[in-house]
Amino acid sequence: MEKAVDKTAAQISALRGEAIEKHGLKLWGITMGRYEEWASCKNVWLARQSTFPVSCIMLSFLDALWTLDMNAIDTVGKPAGFLYKIMYCLGMALGLRKDCVRGGDITVSADEETRKLNGILVKQNGHNAVLITADMFNAIREIVAWQQGDELPDESMNDELLETERELASRNAPQLKYELMDMEASVALACGRRIKEVLDWSILEFEFARRAIDRSKKNLICGIGETNGCKWDGGNPYPSWCFDREKTVSGALIEQAKFGKSKTKKKE
Repeated sequence: MEKAVDKTAAQISALRGEAIEKHGLKLWGITMGRYEEWASCKNVWLARQSTFPVSCIMLSFLDALWTLDMNAIDTVGKPAGFLYKIMYCLGMALGLRKDCVRGGDITVSADEETRKLNGILVKQNGHNAVLITADMFNAIREIVAWQQGDELPDESMNDELLETERELASRNAPQLKYELMDMEASVALACGRRIKEVLDWSILEFEFARRAIDRSKKNLICGIGETNGCKWDGGNPYPSWCFDREKTVSGALIEQAKFGKSKTKKKE
């Protein structure tokens, strides 16, 4: 797979409001004004391909989504909407109008007879078109994820155990009422900004600020706890107000290949 630009360079460009150019396209950091739109589509953009049907796992990511859409047409008479969400996310990253997909600025190019996907066709300035092939999309997908402060999933981890760990983590979590405006207002208050100013921030800038606020408050709370004799398994989970603690992979989250080998050994 072709290596995308450096992660740090992609994030700096988003923070500065500058574009990263790739395959003739200029990719921008999405602003908070379109946060909900990104949130509604990124589940497909950041999907774990290892969770797809077996017939799609060995395909390129874009071809896999196209196949799922085609299978849905054969089954229920309409696509599942995976390619639509990908094109919608792409439109946001390119800074196109909200109705860019329905308006025909971004379309699917496929062979009518074989239904083989050629790629995603993007019209620039109303006429210059760029065809994004499945191979080209891999780098674009990675850059756009970085620009919003996200990462592509590690496909080597075992899916069932990942889901189990998420379930265990959420089992005792408090039930919160998630409201975007409340989150934006909280970050604005902590940063001494008006809410309308926050809407012009890139999602990446907002996420960095939100994480910094969260880390600082948890560091303060844990520091007070340590002073009063609190202990944690593995030590203070928030030892620094400006740096996250190094993540350690759970013993349960072994790679798929190793998971298979361990099961084979047990049978023997």
